[in-house]
Amino acid sequence: MELLGESAAAEPRTQAGNGGSHRFLEAAPGPPPVVRKRGEAHRAVLALAGIIALAAAPRLFGLSRQNLIYDECASVLIARMHWRDFFAVLSHREANMSLYYLLLRGWMAALAAWFPAWARTEPAVRLLSVGLGLAEFPVLFALGRRLYNARAGLMAALLLAPNILALRYSQDARSYSLYLLLVTAAALQFLRAGEAPPERQARGWAFYTVLAAAAVYAQFFAGIFLLMQWLWRLLERGRRPAGKGFWLSLGAILLLVSPLLAFVLLRNRGQIAWVPAPNFGQITGLLQAMAGEGAHTVALLWPLAWVWLALAVLGLWAGLRRRNAAPAAIAAPPPETGAAAGGWNARRATLLLALWLWLPIALVYAGSYLWEPMFINRYLLPCLVPWALLAACGLQSLRPRLALPVALALLLGMQAAADVSYYHHLVPPWRQASRYLQAHYRPGDRILAYQPGGAMFLDYYFYRDHREELARSLLYPASANPARLLRKRGIGERAMRRAVAQLRRLPTGSRLWFAMVLDDKSPAWAQRLPQPFLYFDNQPLPDYIFMGERRFYAVHVMLYRKIRAGPPLDLRRAQGLRGGRS
Repeated sequence: MELLGESAAAEPRTQAGNGGSHRFLEAAPGPPPVVRKRGEAHRAVLALAGIIALAAAPRLFGLSRQNLIYDECASVLIARMHWRDFFAVLSHREANMSLYYLLLRGWMAALAAWFPAWARTEPAVRLLSVGLGLAEFPVLFALGRRLYNARAGLMAALLLAPNILALRYSQDARSYSLYLLLVTAAALQFLRAGEAPPERQARGWAFYTVLAAAAVYAQFFAGIFLLMQWLWRLLERGRRPAGKGFWLSLGAILLLVSPLLAFVLLRNRGQIAWVPAPNFGQITGLLQAMAGEGAHTVALLWPLAWVWLALAVLGLWAGLRRRNAAPAAIAAPPPETGAAAGGWNARRATLLLALWLWLPIALVYAGSYLWEPMFINRYLLPCLVPWALLAACGLQSLRPRLALPVALALLLGMQAAADVSYYHHLVPPWRQASRYLQAHYRPGDRILAYQPGGAMFLDYYFYRDHREELARSLLYPASANPARLLRKRGIGERAMRRAVAQLRRLPTGSRLWFAMVLDDKSPAWAQRLPQPFLYFDNQPLPDYIFMGERRFYAVHVMLYRKIRAGPPLDLRRAQGLRGGRS
Protein backbone atom coordinates (compact mmCIF):
# COMPACT_ATOMS: atom_id res chain seq x y z
CA MET A 1 0.00 0.00 0.00
CA GLU A 2 2.84 2.41 0.79
CA LEU A 3 4.51 1.79 -2.60
CA LEU A 4 1.22 2.18 -4.32
CA GLY A 5 0.60 5.40 -2.55
CA GLU A 6 4.06 6.69 -3.43
CA SER A 7 3.66 5.84 -7.11
CA ALA A 8 0.20 7.29 -7.20
CA ALA A 9 1.41 10.48 -5.66
CA ALA A 10 4.35 10.68 -8.03
CA GLU A 11 2.28 10.02 -11.16
CA PRO A 12 0.77 13.13 -12.70
CA ARG A 13 -3.01 13.11 -12.74
CA THR A 14 -4.97 13.36 -16.02
CA GLN A 15 -8.47 14.48 -16.79
CA ALA A 16 -10.43 13.76 -19.97
CA GLY A 17 -11.83 16.75 -21.71
CA ASN A 18 -13.51 17.70 -24.99
CA GLY A 19 -11.31 15.90 -27.52
CA GLY A 20 -8.22 15.70 -25.39
CA SER A 21 -6.67 15.71 -21.97
CA HIS A 22 -4.23 17.77 -19.96
CA ARG A 23 -2.06 17.06 -16.96
CA PHE A 24 -2.19 18.67 -13.49
CA LEU A 25 1.49 19.40 -12.94
CA GLU A 26 0.91 20.99 -9.53
CA ALA A 27 1.95 18.89 -6.52
CA ALA A 28 -0.64 17.65 -4.08
CA PRO A 29 -1.52 20.44 -1.65
CA GLY A 30 -0.21 20.20 1.96
CA PRO A 31 -2.27 20.65 5.09
CA PRO A 32 -4.15 23.93 5.37
CA PRO A 33 -2.48 26.73 7.40
CA VAL A 34 -5.16 26.50 10.09
CA VAL A 35 -4.47 22.80 10.61
CA ARG A 36 -0.71 23.41 10.66
CA LYS A 37 -1.02 26.19 13.25
CA ARG A 38 -3.32 24.03 15.34
CA GLY A 39 -0.76 21.22 15.37
CA GLU A 40 2.02 23.62 16.35
CA ALA A 41 -0.12 25.00 19.18
CA HIS A 42 -0.82 21.46 20.43
CA ARG A 43 2.90 20.67 20.47
CA ALA A 44 3.58 23.87 22.39
CA VAL A 45 0.92 22.97 24.97
CA LEU A 46 2.40 19.48 25.37
CA ALA A 47 5.88 20.94 25.82
CA LEU A 48 4.56 23.38 28.42
CA ALA A 49 2.83 20.54 30.29
CA GLY A 50 6.13 18.67 30.38
CA ILE A 51 7.94 21.73 31.75
CA ILE A 52 5.29 22.15 34.47
CA ALA A 53 5.69 18.48 35.42
CA LEU A 54 9.47 18.98 35.51
CA ALA A 55 9.04 22.03 37.75
CA ALA A 56 6.57 20.26 40.04
CA ALA A 57 9.01 17.49 40.97
CA PRO A 58 11.57 19.61 42.91
CA ARG A 59 8.82 21.79 44.37
CA LEU A 60 6.91 18.85 45.82
CA PHE A 61 10.07 17.12 46.98
CA GLY A 62 11.18 17.93 50.48
CA LEU A 63 8.12 19.86 51.61
CA SER A 64 8.36 18.14 55.00
CA ARG A 65 12.15 17.69 55.23
CA GLN A 66 12.72 20.99 57.00
CA ASN A 67 10.58 22.52 59.71
CA LEU A 68 8.86 25.82 59.07
CA ILE A 69 10.94 28.96 59.32
CA TYR A 70 9.92 31.89 61.50
CA ASP A 71 8.05 33.76 58.76
CA GLU A 72 6.09 30.64 57.81
CA CYS A 73 5.05 30.14 61.42
CA ALA A 74 3.90 33.75 61.46
CA SER A 75 1.78 33.08 58.35
CA VAL A 76 0.08 30.10 60.01
CA LEU A 77 -0.44 32.01 63.24
CA ILE A 78 -2.11 34.93 61.45
CA ALA A 79 -4.21 32.68 59.23
CA ARG A 80 -5.68 30.75 62.19
CA MET A 81 -6.53 33.76 64.32
CA HIS A 82 -10.07 34.68 65.19
CA TRP A 83 -11.55 37.04 62.61
CA ARG A 84 -11.38 39.99 65.00
CA ASP A 85 -7.71 39.39 65.82
CA PHE A 86 -7.02 38.64 62.16
CA PHE A 87 -8.21 42.02 60.94
CA ALA A 88 -6.64 43.79 63.92
CA VAL A 89 -3.21 42.35 63.13
CA LEU A 90 -3.55 43.16 59.41
CA SER A 91 -4.63 46.74 60.04
CA HIS A 92 -2.04 47.51 62.72
CA ARG A 93 1.08 45.53 61.74
CA GLU A 94 0.88 42.96 58.92
CA ALA A 95 -0.99 44.71 56.11
CA ASN A 96 1.71 43.53 53.73
CA MET A 97 0.81 40.13 52.22
CA SER A 98 -2.77 40.54 53.47
CA LEU A 99 -4.16 38.90 50.32
CA TYR A 100 -2.00 35.84 50.91
CA TYR A 101 -3.04 35.58 54.55
CA LEU A 102 -6.67 35.62 53.43
CA LEU A 103 -6.03 32.89 50.84
CA LEU A 104 -4.07 30.82 53.35
CA ARG A 105 -6.91 31.14 55.84
CA GLY A 106 -9.38 29.77 53.32
CA TRP A 107 -6.93 27.08 52.23
CA MET A 108 -6.37 25.83 55.79
CA ALA A 109 -10.11 25.90 56.50
CA ALA A 110 -10.81 23.84 53.38
CA LEU A 111 -8.12 21.31 54.27
CA ALA A 112 -9.41 21.08 57.84
CA ALA A 113 -12.87 20.24 56.50
CA TRP A 114 -11.72 17.60 54.02
CA PHE A 115 -8.43 16.29 55.47
CA PRO A 116 -8.44 17.10 59.19
CA ALA A 117 -5.56 14.74 60.04
CA TRP A 118 -3.26 16.32 57.44
CA ALA A 119 -4.42 19.94 57.34
CA ARG A 120 -1.93 21.29 59.92
CA THR A 121 1.24 19.66 58.59
CA GLU A 122 4.10 21.46 56.85
CA PRO A 123 3.32 20.03 53.36
CA ALA A 124 -0.33 21.07 53.68
CA VAL A 125 0.59 24.63 54.67
CA ARG A 126 3.21 24.94 51.90
CA LEU A 127 1.14 23.32 49.15
CA LEU A 128 -0.72 26.55 48.44
CA SER A 129 2.55 28.26 47.53
CA VAL A 130 3.54 25.29 45.36
CA GLY A 131 0.33 25.57 43.36
CA LEU A 132 0.76 29.31 42.92
CA GLY A 133 4.36 28.79 41.84
CA LEU A 134 3.35 26.24 39.20
CA ALA A 135 0.65 28.57 37.91
CA GLU A 136 3.44 31.00 37.02
CA PHE A 137 4.67 28.85 34.12
CA PRO A 138 1.64 29.14 31.80
CA VAL A 139 1.57 32.90 32.38
CA LEU A 140 5.30 33.19 31.69
CA PHE A 141 4.89 31.15 28.51
CA ALA A 142 2.02 33.38 27.33
CA LEU A 143 4.07 36.49 28.06
CA GLY A 144 7.11 35.15 26.19
CA ARG A 145 4.94 34.18 23.22
CA ARG A 146 3.43 37.64 23.10
CA LEU A 147 6.78 39.45 23.33
CA TYR A 148 8.86 37.18 21.08
CA ASN A 149 7.50 33.77 20.09
CA ALA A 150 6.34 30.56 21.72
CA ARG A 151 9.82 29.06 21.63
CA ALA A 152 11.13 31.92 23.77
CA GLY A 153 8.26 31.42 26.22
CA LEU A 154 9.01 27.69 26.48
CA MET A 155 12.74 28.29 26.99
CA ALA A 156 12.10 30.89 29.69
CA ALA A 157 9.76 28.49 31.50
CA LEU A 158 12.35 25.72 31.18
CA LEU A 159 15.07 27.96 32.65
CA LEU A 160 12.81 28.93 35.56
CA ALA A 161 11.82 25.35 36.40
CA PRO A 162 15.00 24.41 38.36
CA ASN A 163 15.88 27.96 39.45
CA ILE A 164 16.70 28.03 43.16
CA LEU A 165 15.15 31.42 43.85
CA ALA A 166 11.84 30.42 42.26
CA LEU A 167 12.03 26.97 43.85
CA ARG A 168 12.67 28.29 47.34
CA TYR A 169 9.80 30.74 47.39
CA SER A 170 7.46 28.21 45.80
CA GLN A 171 8.03 26.08 48.90
CA ASP A 172 7.68 28.83 51.51
CA ALA A 173 4.33 29.46 53.16
CA ARG A 174 4.63 33.13 52.30
CA SER A 175 3.17 35.35 49.61
CA TYR A 176 6.16 35.43 47.24
CA SER A 177 4.89 32.86 44.74
CA LEU A 178 1.56 34.73 44.65
CA TYR A 179 3.48 37.99 44.26
CA LEU A 180 5.44 36.66 41.28
CA LEU A 181 2.33 35.21 39.66
CA LEU A 182 0.24 38.38 39.98
CA VAL A 183 3.00 40.72 38.75
CA THR A 184 3.58 38.52 35.68
CA ALA A 185 -0.15 38.20 35.00
CA ALA A 186 -0.61 41.97 35.39
CA ALA A 187 2.20 42.61 32.88
CA LEU A 188 0.63 40.21 30.38
CA GLN A 189 -2.79 41.81 30.79
CA PHE A 190 -1.21 45.26 30.54
CA LEU A 191 0.07 44.38 27.06
CA ARG A 192 -3.21 42.79 26.04
CA ALA A 193 -5.28 45.75 27.17
CA GLY A 194 -3.04 48.24 25.40
CA GLU A 195 -3.13 46.33 22.12
CA ALA A 196 -6.79 45.28 22.20
CA PRO A 197 -9.33 46.67 19.71
CA PRO A 198 -11.46 49.58 21.00
CA GLU A 199 -14.53 47.45 21.72
CA ARG A 200 -12.51 45.19 24.08
CA GLN A 201 -10.26 47.72 25.79
CA ALA A 202 -12.66 48.58 28.62
CA ARG A 203 -12.87 44.95 29.71
CA GLY A 204 -9.09 44.53 29.33
CA TRP A 205 -8.22 47.54 31.47
CA ALA A 206 -10.75 46.49 34.13
CA PHE A 207 -9.12 43.06 34.39
CA TYR A 208 -5.69 44.69 34.58
CA THR A 209 -6.89 46.93 37.40
CA VAL A 210 -7.96 43.91 39.45
CA LEU A 211 -4.68 42.06 38.85
CA ALA A 212 -2.54 45.11 39.64
CA ALA A 213 -4.35 45.93 42.88
CA ALA A 214 -4.22 42.27 43.95
CA ALA A 215 -0.46 42.23 43.32
CA VAL A 216 0.05 45.18 45.67
CA TYR A 217 -2.06 43.48 48.35
CA ALA A 218 0.12 40.41 47.93
CA GLN A 219 3.36 42.40 48.37
CA PHE A 220 3.92 46.15 48.73
CA PHE A 221 6.88 46.08 46.34
CA ALA A 222 4.59 45.13 43.45
CA GLY A 223 3.88 48.84 43.18
CA ILE A 224 7.41 49.37 41.84
CA PHE A 225 6.78 46.95 38.98
CA LEU A 226 3.47 48.64 38.20
CA LEU A 227 5.31 51.95 38.08
CA MET A 228 7.68 50.39 35.55
CA GLN A 229 4.75 49.39 33.33
CA TRP A 230 3.18 52.84 33.45
CA LEU A 231 6.48 54.54 32.71
CA TRP A 232 7.09 52.29 29.72
CA ARG A 233 3.64 53.09 28.39
CA LEU A 234 4.15 56.83 28.72
CA LEU A 235 7.67 56.92 27.27
CA GLU A 236 6.99 54.66 24.32
CA ARG A 237 7.62 56.33 20.97
CA GLY A 238 6.00 55.63 17.66
CA ARG A 239 2.88 54.21 19.28
CA ARG A 240 -0.58 55.53 19.90
CA PRO A 241 -0.75 57.57 23.13
CA ALA A 242 -2.15 56.24 26.36
CA GLY A 243 -5.92 56.28 26.03
CA LYS A 244 -8.76 56.93 28.38
CA GLY A 245 -8.83 53.32 29.57
CA PHE A 246 -5.22 53.55 30.76
CA TRP A 247 -5.83 56.67 32.82
CA LEU A 248 -9.05 55.32 34.32
CA SER A 249 -7.25 52.10 35.26
CA LEU A 250 -4.40 54.06 36.83
CA GLY A 251 -6.81 56.09 38.95
CA ALA A 252 -8.75 53.02 40.02
CA ILE A 253 -5.56 51.21 41.07
CA LEU A 254 -4.40 54.16 43.17
CA LEU A 255 -7.82 54.32 44.81
CA LEU A 256 -7.85 50.60 45.58
CA VAL A 257 -4.38 50.56 47.12
CA SER A 258 -4.78 53.85 49.04
CA PRO A 259 -5.31 52.00 52.38
CA LEU A 260 -1.93 50.33 51.90
CA LEU A 261 -0.29 53.65 51.06
CA ALA A 262 -1.72 55.10 54.26
CA PHE A 263 -0.44 52.11 56.20
CA VAL A 264 3.10 52.56 54.84
CA LEU A 265 3.13 56.26 55.68
CA LEU A 266 1.35 56.19 59.07
CA ARG A 267 1.92 52.74 60.57
CA ASN A 268 5.56 52.05 59.75
CA ARG A 269 6.71 50.41 62.98
CA GLY A 270 10.05 49.05 61.86
CA GLN A 271 8.76 45.98 60.04
CA ILE A 272 11.89 46.04 57.86
CA ALA A 273 14.25 47.56 60.43
CA TRP A 274 16.26 44.32 60.33
CA VAL A 275 17.34 44.91 56.70
CA PRO A 276 21.10 45.72 56.51
CA ALA A 277 22.47 48.92 55.02
CA PRO A 278 22.79 48.86 51.23
CA ASN A 279 26.01 48.12 49.40
CA PHE A 280 26.93 47.36 45.81
CA GLY A 281 27.50 43.71 46.63
CA GLN A 282 23.75 43.32 47.13
CA ILE A 283 23.16 43.93 43.41
CA THR A 284 25.68 41.31 42.35
CA GLY A 285 24.25 39.00 45.01
CA LEU A 286 20.78 39.44 43.51
CA LEU A 287 22.05 38.55 40.02
CA GLN A 288 23.81 35.49 41.43
CA ALA A 289 20.68 34.45 43.31
CA MET A 290 18.51 34.84 40.19
CA ALA A 291 20.97 32.64 38.29
CA GLY A 292 20.78 29.94 40.95
CA GLU A 293 24.02 30.63 42.78
CA GLY A 294 23.61 31.42 46.45
CA ALA A 295 24.91 30.90 49.94
CA HIS A 296 23.83 27.26 49.96
CA THR A 297 25.36 26.23 46.62
CA VAL A 298 28.71 24.57 46.19
CA ALA A 299 31.73 26.67 45.24
CA LEU A 300 32.12 24.97 41.85
CA LEU A 301 28.92 26.63 40.64
CA TRP A 302 30.28 30.18 40.70
CA PRO A 303 30.27 30.42 36.83
CA LEU A 304 26.50 29.88 36.79
CA ALA A 305 25.67 33.56 37.31
CA TRP A 306 28.17 34.63 34.65
CA VAL A 307 26.78 32.18 32.09
CA TRP A 308 23.24 33.40 32.71
CA LEU A 309 24.34 37.04 32.65
CA ALA A 310 26.15 36.49 29.34
CA LEU A 311 23.01 34.97 27.83
CA ALA A 312 20.87 37.84 29.12
CA VAL A 313 23.26 40.41 27.64
CA LEU A 314 23.31 38.50 24.35
CA GLY A 315 19.51 38.43 24.33
CA LEU A 316 19.41 42.15 25.07
CA TRP A 317 21.80 42.89 22.21
CA ALA A 318 20.00 40.56 19.79
CA GLY A 319 16.60 42.01 20.67
CA LEU A 320 17.66 45.65 20.35
CA ARG A 321 19.25 45.16 16.94
CA ARG A 322 16.10 43.57 15.48
CA ARG A 323 13.07 45.60 14.48
CA ASN A 324 10.97 42.75 13.17
CA ALA A 325 9.31 40.02 15.16
CA ALA A 326 11.49 37.13 16.34
CA PRO A 327 11.58 34.20 13.91
CA ALA A 328 10.53 30.61 14.31
CA ALA A 329 7.29 31.27 16.13
CA ILE A 330 5.68 28.06 17.25
CA ALA A 331 2.26 29.62 17.65
CA ALA A 332 1.28 32.85 15.99
CA PRO A 333 -0.04 35.67 18.19
CA PRO A 334 -3.70 36.58 18.12
CA PRO A 335 -4.75 38.77 15.19
CA GLU A 336 -5.21 41.85 17.38
CA THR A 337 -1.61 41.67 18.61
CA GLY A 338 1.83 41.38 17.11
CA ALA A 339 2.80 43.02 13.88
CA ALA A 340 -0.82 43.15 12.79
CA ALA A 341 -1.61 45.51 15.65
CA GLY A 342 0.83 48.12 14.49
CA GLY A 343 4.45 47.04 14.48
CA TRP A 344 5.01 45.09 17.66
CA ASN A 345 8.58 43.85 17.35
CA ALA A 346 11.44 42.29 19.25
CA ARG A 347 13.05 45.65 19.91
CA ARG A 348 10.04 47.01 21.80
CA ALA A 349 9.80 43.76 23.76
CA THR A 350 13.48 43.91 24.71
CA LEU A 351 13.19 47.53 25.84
CA LEU A 352 10.28 46.57 28.07
CA LEU A 353 12.24 43.67 29.60
CA ALA A 354 15.33 45.81 30.16
CA LEU A 355 13.22 48.40 31.97
CA TRP A 356 11.49 45.63 33.95
CA LEU A 357 14.82 44.18 35.05
CA TRP A 358 16.83 47.27 35.99
CA LEU A 359 14.35 49.99 37.02
CA PRO A 360 13.01 48.15 40.13
CA ILE A 361 16.57 47.30 41.19
CA ALA A 362 17.64 50.94 40.82
CA LEU A 363 14.58 52.29 42.66
CA VAL A 364 14.88 49.89 45.60
CA TYR A 365 18.62 50.52 45.86
CA ALA A 366 18.10 54.29 45.81
CA GLY A 367 15.26 54.02 48.33
CA SER A 368 17.56 52.10 50.66
CA TYR A 369 19.74 55.21 50.85
CA LEU A 370 17.09 57.91 50.80
CA TRP A 371 14.49 56.33 53.11
CA GLU A 372 15.44 53.12 54.90
CA PRO A 373 17.25 49.90 53.91
CA MET A 374 14.95 47.60 51.91
CA PHE A 375 17.16 45.80 49.39
CA ILE A 376 16.28 42.13 49.87
CA ASN A 377 16.35 39.57 47.05
CA ARG A 378 12.82 38.27 47.60
CA TYR A 379 11.36 41.76 47.36
CA LEU A 380 12.65 41.86 43.75
CA LEU A 381 11.53 38.35 42.87
CA PRO A 382 9.56 39.43 39.71
CA CYS A 383 12.89 40.45 38.15
CA LEU A 384 13.22 36.72 37.44
CA VAL A 385 10.74 37.10 34.57
CA PRO A 386 12.79 39.47 32.34
CA TRP A 387 15.96 37.70 33.48
CA ALA A 388 14.65 34.39 32.12
CA LEU A 389 13.11 35.87 28.96
CA LEU A 390 16.29 37.74 28.01
CA ALA A 391 18.33 34.58 28.59
CA ALA A 392 15.89 32.67 26.39
CA CYS A 393 16.28 35.30 23.67
CA GLY A 394 20.05 34.96 23.99
CA LEU A 395 19.83 31.18 23.63
CA GLN A 396 17.85 31.58 20.40
CA SER A 397 20.54 33.90 19.07
CA LEU A 398 23.39 31.39 19.50
CA ARG A 399 25.13 30.17 16.36
CA PRO A 400 25.74 27.48 15.20
CA ARG A 401 22.53 25.66 16.02
CA LEU A 402 24.39 23.03 18.03
CA ALA A 403 25.40 25.73 20.54
CA LEU A 404 21.80 26.14 21.72
CA PRO A 405 21.25 22.60 23.16
CA VAL A 406 24.79 22.56 24.55
CA ALA A 407 24.35 25.88 26.39
CA LEU A 408 20.87 24.93 27.57
CA ALA A 409 22.07 21.57 28.91
CA LEU A 410 25.00 23.24 30.67
CA LEU A 411 22.77 25.84 32.29
CA LEU A 412 20.13 23.32 33.41
CA GLY A 413 22.80 20.92 34.70
CA MET A 414 24.44 23.57 36.87
CA GLN A 415 21.05 24.64 38.24
CA ALA A 416 20.17 21.02 39.05
CA ALA A 417 23.45 20.70 40.98
CA ALA A 418 22.60 23.90 42.84
CA ASP A 419 19.18 22.43 43.71
CA VAL A 420 20.85 19.42 45.32
CA SER A 421 22.94 21.66 47.57
CA TYR A 422 19.81 23.68 48.44
CA TYR A 423 18.09 20.62 49.92
CA HIS A 424 21.01 20.07 52.30
CA HIS A 425 20.58 23.47 53.92
CA LEU A 426 19.84 23.14 57.62
CA VAL A 427 17.61 25.31 59.81
CA PRO A 428 17.27 25.16 63.61
CA PRO A 429 15.32 21.92 64.26
CA TRP A 430 12.47 23.25 66.37
CA ARG A 431 10.33 20.34 65.20
CA GLN A 432 12.58 17.85 67.01
CA ALA A 433 12.72 20.08 70.08
CA SER A 434 8.92 20.24 70.11
CA ARG A 435 8.64 16.45 69.92
CA TYR A 436 11.04 16.12 72.83
CA LEU A 437 8.99 18.56 74.92
CA GLN A 438 5.76 16.74 74.07
CA ALA A 439 7.28 13.41 75.08
CA HIS A 440 8.60 14.65 78.45
CA TYR A 441 5.95 17.21 79.37
CA ARG A 442 4.05 16.70 82.63
CA PRO A 443 0.86 18.46 83.67
CA GLY A 444 1.78 21.67 85.46
CA ASP A 445 5.09 22.18 83.62
CA ARG A 446 5.79 25.61 82.19
CA ILE A 447 7.74 26.44 79.04
CA LEU A 448 9.82 29.56 78.50
CA ALA A 449 11.35 30.48 75.13
CA TYR A 450 13.94 33.25 75.26
CA GLN A 451 13.49 34.37 71.65
CA PRO A 452 9.94 35.26 70.59
CA GLY A 453 10.75 33.35 67.41
CA GLY A 454 11.29 30.23 69.49
CA ALA A 455 7.86 30.68 71.04
CA MET A 456 6.45 31.03 67.51
CA PHE A 457 7.99 27.70 66.47
CA LEU A 458 6.78 25.89 69.57
CA ASP A 459 3.31 27.38 69.26
CA TYR A 460 3.00 26.09 65.68
CA TYR A 461 4.23 22.58 66.41
CA PHE A 462 2.03 22.25 69.48
CA TYR A 463 -0.85 23.37 67.25
CA ARG A 464 0.16 20.96 64.47
CA ASP A 465 0.24 17.99 66.85
CA HIS A 466 -3.03 18.99 68.57
CA ARG A 467 -1.25 19.67 71.87
CA GLU A 468 -2.84 23.01 72.67
CA GLU A 469 -2.31 22.47 76.41
CA LEU A 470 1.44 22.83 75.84
CA ALA A 471 0.86 26.06 73.94
CA ARG A 472 -1.09 27.37 76.92
CA SER A 473 1.87 26.54 79.18
CA LEU A 474 4.15 29.02 77.39
CA LEU A 475 5.09 31.67 79.93
CA TYR A 476 6.34 34.31 77.54
CA PRO A 477 5.34 35.28 75.00
CA ALA A 478 1.94 33.93 75.92
CA SER A 479 0.07 32.38 72.98
CA ALA A 480 -3.14 33.73 74.51
CA ASN A 481 -2.08 37.04 72.97
CA PRO A 482 -1.02 36.09 69.41
CA ALA A 483 0.15 39.61 68.55
CA ARG A 484 3.04 39.24 71.00
CA LEU A 485 4.31 36.23 69.08
CA LEU A 486 4.75 38.42 66.00
CA ARG A 487 7.48 40.52 67.58
CA LYS A 488 10.71 40.03 65.68
CA ARG A 489 13.03 41.56 68.25
CA GLY A 490 14.27 40.00 71.46
CA ILE A 491 12.64 40.34 74.83
CA GLY A 492 12.68 43.93 76.01
CA GLU A 493 13.24 45.38 79.47
CA ARG A 494 9.60 45.45 80.50
CA ALA A 495 8.94 42.03 79.07
CA MET A 496 11.93 40.61 80.94
CA ARG A 497 10.63 41.94 84.24
CA ARG A 498 7.20 40.51 83.53
CA ALA A 499 8.65 37.10 82.72
CA VAL A 500 10.87 37.08 85.83
CA ALA A 501 7.89 38.05 87.99
CA GLN A 502 5.94 35.10 86.52
CA LEU A 503 8.80 32.76 87.32
CA ARG A 504 8.95 33.92 90.93
CA ARG A 505 5.23 33.37 91.40
CA LEU A 506 5.39 29.70 90.39
CA PRO A 507 4.97 27.29 93.33
CA THR A 508 7.86 25.31 94.76
CA GLY A 509 8.54 22.08 92.86
CA SER A 510 7.42 23.48 89.52
CA ARG A 511 9.33 22.31 86.48
CA LEU A 512 10.42 24.82 83.87
CA TRP A 513 11.53 24.03 80.34
CA PHE A 514 13.84 26.72 78.98
CA ALA A 515 14.41 26.71 75.19
CA MET A 516 16.55 28.99 73.08
CA VAL A 517 18.80 29.04 70.03
CA LEU A 518 22.48 29.01 70.96
CA ASP A 519 24.90 29.97 68.17
CA ASP A 520 27.66 32.47 67.48
CA LYS A 521 25.08 35.30 67.48
CA SER A 522 23.76 34.50 70.96
CA PRO A 523 24.49 36.92 73.84
CA ALA A 524 27.51 36.29 76.03
CA TRP A 525 25.46 35.17 79.05
CA ALA A 526 23.79 32.48 76.90
CA GLN A 527 27.15 31.10 75.79
CA ARG A 528 27.82 30.09 79.41
CA LEU A 529 24.68 27.93 79.66
CA PRO A 530 23.89 25.59 81.25
CA GLN A 531 24.68 26.84 84.77
CA PRO A 532 23.86 25.17 88.11
CA PHE A 533 20.86 27.48 88.32
CA LEU A 534 18.75 29.37 85.80
CA TYR A 535 20.10 32.38 83.96
CA PHE A 536 17.48 34.37 82.18
CA ASP A 537 18.58 37.36 80.11
CA ASN A 538 21.79 37.64 82.18
CA GLN A 539 19.84 37.59 85.44
CA PRO A 540 20.51 34.67 87.81
CA LEU A 541 17.50 32.97 89.37
CA PRO A 542 18.95 30.68 92.08
CA ASP A 543 15.46 29.40 92.92
CA TYR A 544 15.65 27.17 89.81
CA ILE A 545 18.27 24.42 89.76
CA PHE A 546 19.49 22.74 86.61
CA MET A 547 18.13 19.20 86.01
CA GLY A 548 19.32 18.33 82.50
CA GLU A 549 19.44 19.42 78.88
CA ARG A 550 19.00 18.14 75.33
CA ARG A 551 20.58 19.72 72.28
CA PHE A 552 19.11 19.67 68.79
CA TYR A 553 21.72 21.27 66.56
CA ALA A 554 21.41 24.97 67.55
CA VAL A 555 18.27 24.56 69.70
CA HIS A 556 18.95 23.80 73.37
CA VAL A 557 16.21 22.59 75.71
CA MET A 558 17.06 22.79 79.43
CA LEU A 559 15.01 21.57 82.38
CA TYR A 560 14.94 23.39 85.72
CA ARG A 561 13.08 22.78 88.98
CA LYS A 562 12.08 25.40 91.51
CA ILE A 563 13.37 24.47 94.97
CA ARG A 564 12.12 27.34 97.13
CA ALA A 565 9.91 30.41 97.02
CA GLY A 566 11.73 33.40 95.58
CA PRO A 567 12.01 36.81 97.28
CA PRO A 568 10.33 39.84 95.72
CA LEU A 569 11.99 41.02 92.55
CA ASP A 570 14.69 43.63 93.24
CA LEU A 571 14.65 45.75 90.08
CA ARG A 572 17.81 47.67 91.05
CA ARG A 573 19.72 44.44 91.54
CA ALA A 574 18.30 43.05 88.32
CA GLN A 575 19.40 46.13 86.41
CA GLY A 576 22.88 45.89 87.93
CA LEU A 577 23.22 42.26 86.95
CA ARG A 578 22.07 43.10 83.43
CA GLY A 579 24.98 45.48 82.99
CA GLY A 580 27.11 42.75 81.41
CA ARG A 581 24.57 41.95 78.72
CA SER A 582 25.99 41.99 75.20
